[in-house]
Amino acid sequence: MALAGDRVVLSAIRKAFVYPEKRPEFEEKFKVQMQYRGYKRALLSTLRHMHMNQLGPVYERVGKRKKPVLLIWGTKDAVLPFHNSEKVKEAVPGLVFHAIEGGGHNSNYENAVIANSILLKFLREP
Repeated sequence: MALAGDRVVLSAIRKAFVYPEKRPEFEEKFKVQMQYRGYKRALLSTLRHMHMNQLGPVYERVGKRKKPVLLIWGTKDAVLPFHNSEKVKEAVPGLVFHAIEGGGHNSNYENAVIANSILLKFLREP
């Protein structure tokens, strides 16, 4: 990670975008985050220890908390494929789910108007 981390991470980001014209601005902001001490180590730790296909118990714990949960997922997410949203919906009863048609992994950034309106509506509800 110390030698090629920046290139590897930025390459992965490039692949995660559905709308390439929005990527350069995002990359610049992401590069700022990568300068913080420990940030790249945290990314590496996530890659090593957070097995995306084995998160069922985590989702189930969230579901048992009986707290409002919002899930926004892009239908073209190349990092966490959309079909995985079914597992989360099963494990977290009552969650509010919104699919962003054609959205990718960074739907909150690439589709900010849609994602923000969903988020604001969710936060305003009692």
